Amino acid sequence: MPPPDSRVRRFGPRSLEAAAAAVFSLYVAWPYLSLTQHVTGYDTVTYSGPNLAYWMREVKGGHLPQWNDQIFGGVPFIANPQTGSLYPLKLLFLPLAPSRALPLITAMHLLVLAGGLYVLLARSLSLRPPAALVGTAAAVGSGLVMVRSLQFEQIAVIAWIPWVLAGIEQVARRDRLGGAGFAGLAVATALLLLAGHPQQLYMALPLIAMWAVARSADLGDTWRARGARLLRVGAAGATGVALAAPQLLVTAAQLGALATTGGRSLQIPSDPGYILAPSRMHTALLGAAFDPQPTDTAATFEATSFVGATVLVLAAIGFAAHVRRPRWRWTAAGLAAVAAFGLVIAFGPGCHYGDPAGPSCDGPGAGYRFLFFHLPAFDLARVPSRWMLLPVLGLALLAALATDAIVARRVSRAAVAVGVGLLAASVLAAAVRGANWTASDAVQGRDIALWVVAGLGVLGASLTAALGGARVPGRVLLATALVPVATMAVELGVPASNSVARQSLTDRAFDQAGTALDDFLRGRPERTFAITSQKLDDYGYLARALRPNTNLFFGVRALDGYDGGVWIREGWVRAMDPFTADGFNKDLTATVQTVSPPNPALLARFGVRYLVVDIAAVEELYGIADPGSDRAKADARKLAADGYRGPVVVDGDLEVYENPEYREEGRLVSVTRDVDPAWPLWSRTLGDLSLDEALMRQGDPGERRTCEGGGDACRWQPVALARPRAGAIDAAVTAARPGVVVVPEQWATGWQATVDGRDVPIQRVDAMSIGIPVDAGAHRIELRYQAPGLRLGLLLAAIGAAAVAVALWDPRARRADGAHPT
Repeated sequence: MPPPDSRVRRFGPRSLEAAAAAVFSLYVAWPYLSLTQHVTGYDTVTYSGPNLAYWMREVKGGHLPQWNDQIFGGVPFIANPQTGSLYPLKLLFLPLAPSRALPLITAMHLLVLAGGLYVLLARSLSLRPPAALVGTAAAVGSGLVMVRSLQFEQIAVIAWIPWVLAGIEQVARRDRLGGAGFAGLAVATALLLLAGHPQQLYMALPLIAMWAVARSADLGDTWRARGARLLRVGAAGATGVALAAPQLLVTAAQLGALATTGGRSLQIPSDPGYILAPSRMHTALLGAAFDPQPTDTAATFEATSFVGATVLVLAAIGFAAHVRRPRWRWTAAGLAAVAAFGLVIAFGPGCHYGDPAGPSCDGPGAGYRFLFFHLPAFDLARVPSRWMLLPVLGLALLAALATDAIVARRVSRAAVAVGVGLLAASVLAAAVRGANWTASDAVQGRDIALWVVAGLGVLGASLTAALGGARVPGRVLLATALVPVATMAVELGVPASNSVARQSLTDRAFDQAGTALDDFLRGRPERTFAITSQKLDDYGYLARALRPNTNLFFGVRALDGYDGGVWIREGWVRAMDPFTADGFNKDLTATVQTVSPPNPALLARFGVRYLVVDIAAVEELYGIADPGSDRAKADARKLAADGYRGPVVVDGDLEVYENPEYREEGRLVSVTRDVDPAWPLWSRTLGDLSLDEALMRQGDPGERRTCEGGGDACRWQPVALARPRAGAIDAAVTAARPGVVVVPEQWATGWQATVDGRDVPIQRVDAMSIGIPVDAGAHRIELRYQAPGLRLGLLLAAIGAAAVAVALWDPRARRADGAHPT
C-alpha cells in the first residue's frame, strides 16, 4: 500500500503544471481539431494541400512518390524536403482524406512542440513549477507559432526543435556514449531533418548549435571535459543525420539543376510584407491582446511574433539572474545572443526599391546583406521576418529560467533593475508608436494597461524573491510566481481566441471538387495550361480554376507550378522563357507572365493539349468595355485563345480550349539544332522553332541529327506515351528513319531509358525535355525514374538505426542513465 502522502504528491504542483500546459496547448490547437470545419489558407490550397494529396494518393497506391508528373512538366517529388515524403508520422493519417488529415497533422505538431518544451524544461533541465508552463505557453501561444501553423511544413520542423535541445541536454550530462539520451537525440534530429521546411531548419541551426556548445561548456569543469561532451553530442547528431540520409542525399543530388541558386537580388527580401520594420519591433513582440486582428501590431502576417510583456520582462530577468551563475552563464549569454541575432536579421536587408534613381540600402540591414552574399544558402530564405523564430524561442526559454529563479529565490536586485528598465523602455516605445497603429484608440489603451500590469506582476514576484529570501515560505513564492502566469494567459490566450487559424475556418474542404471543368480534365494524360485570375483570397476559385498546384487535387497534369523549392529547375525556367515578353521571372508562376494568346506550337512542344481561360479575368486585365456582355466575351476569347479550338467545356467564366497543334504527347524528330549555351537568350529560340526540330545545347552529349531532302520526308512523327505510374513512361514507335524520340517530361538525373530492353543514353532537348535516340524500325521504349542517392541513403539509415539500437541496448549506458536522473 502506498504511503499516505503519495496521492497528494501525484497531484501536486508538477502534475497541475503539466495539466495546465496541456490545456493551453489544446486551446491553441483547437481549430485544427474541428470535425465540422477546415482551417484553410492560401498555402493550404496551393501548396501544402496539393502536395499532401499527391503523396497520399501515391502511397495508397503502393508507390513511394519519387516523381510527380503533374506539375512543372514533371519534377523529382521526393527531392523536395517540404513534401515530407519520408517523414514517418504522416503515415498515421493515411486513412483520412487530405482535407481532414492536414489540420490533424498540424494539431499533432503543435502538441509535439508543447510536449518537447515541457520535457526540456521540466525533465531535462528540472526547472521548478511553474517554469515549464511559462516556457511552453510562451512559445506555443506566440504570434510566430500562430502564423507558422498555417503552413504545416514549417510547424512540423519547429515542433522538433525543443526535442533536439532536450536530447542535447541529456547527452551533455552523461559521461559516456550511449543510452536513451543518445538515441533520443538521434531520432529527434532525424525527424527534424525529415519533417518538412528546410528554411525553418536553417533558421533553427544557430539555436541548436549554440545550445550544444553552451550546455557542454556549462556542464563541463575543464575544457577537455567540455570538448568530450560536445563530441558526444556531435556523435548523436551525426547518427540522426544518417537516419535522415535518404532525404538529404536525394535532395543534394538535384541541387545542381536548381534555378534559384546564385544571382538572386535583395528585392524580394526587401518586400515590406516580408520584413519586421524596426519601428514595429516593440509592438511586434508585445502584441495586442484585445485587437481582433492579432497581426496588426507587426503590420504584416509574416512578422507576427508577439510573446507579450510578461515573457519579455521575465526573459530580461532570466538573463540577468543566470548570466553570472557557473552552470548557466554560457547558456544565458547564448540565448540572449541568438535572440538578438534573429531579431536583427528579421529587419531584412534595409533596401528600398521603387526610386527612379535605383535601389538604396541603409545601415540597419548591413548584417543581413553581408550574410546574403557570403553565407551559403542564406539567400534561399526569402522571408527575413521568419528569423523571429530565434527571438521567440530564446525569450521563452529565458522566461522559464526566470520563473525557476523566482521560485528558487535566486533573483538579485540587479536582475529586477534590468526588468524594470526593459518594461519602461518597451511600453514607452510602444506607446509612442501607438499613433500609427491600425487598431482603435480604446484597444490601444487597454493593451498598454495590460502591459504595465503584466510587467508589474513579474517585477512584484521578482522583488518578493529578491528581497524576501528565506523568510518567504515556498508556497508563497509559488503563488507569487503564478501572477505572471495569469497575465501571460491573458496576453497570449485572448489573441489565440482570434488566431489566424480560427479566422481561417471554412465549411468547404479545400480538395472538394465536382465542377464540369474538373470532371472533363480529371485523369486525362495530356497537359493543361491555365490563364486565370489572381484571386489569392478566393480559395474555391483557386481550386476550380486550376491555379498552379491545385490541379494535383484532381489528377490533372499541368505545365506550370508554384513555390517549388528544388523543383524550380533551370531547364523549366528556360522552357518557360519564350512564353514571356521580357524574360521569365523564376520567382513567379508561368501563368502570370505568359503573353496571350500563348504560342500553340510551343505548348504542343511541351505536351499541352488544353488551355484553361478565365474570360472574366481577361476582360478585367485588358479593360474590355461592357464586361460580361457577349461582345466583351468574344473580344476576351480572341485575346486569350485566338487560334485554339473551342471552347470544348464551359464552366461559368472558365472555358477550356483545345490546342490545334497537338497530335500526341511525344514526337519523333529527325533534325536537331545546336545553340550556344553562352548566349543568355538561347532558349527563346524555341518560340520560333518548328516542331520538326529539337533544340540541343552545344557541348551536351548525344548524337546530332540531320535529315536529307526536307519537306514531308522530315516531318515529325507523333508518338503515343503510356504512363503506368508516376516516374514510368512507355512508348511504342515505328521510326521511318533514325531520329530522337522527344518525351516532354523534365530531364533530371535519375531517369533511365531502355530501347528494346537495351540501356540507351538520355539526351536533354528543348531546354527541359528528354530525348531518346532510336534507329529506323519498330521499337519499344521504357523510361523509369529512380531518385539518385536513395539507395545509399537507405544503407546509411540502416547503419544509423543499428547505432540507435546499440545505444538503447548497452547495459552500461542504462546504468549510467539510472545513476544520473535529470
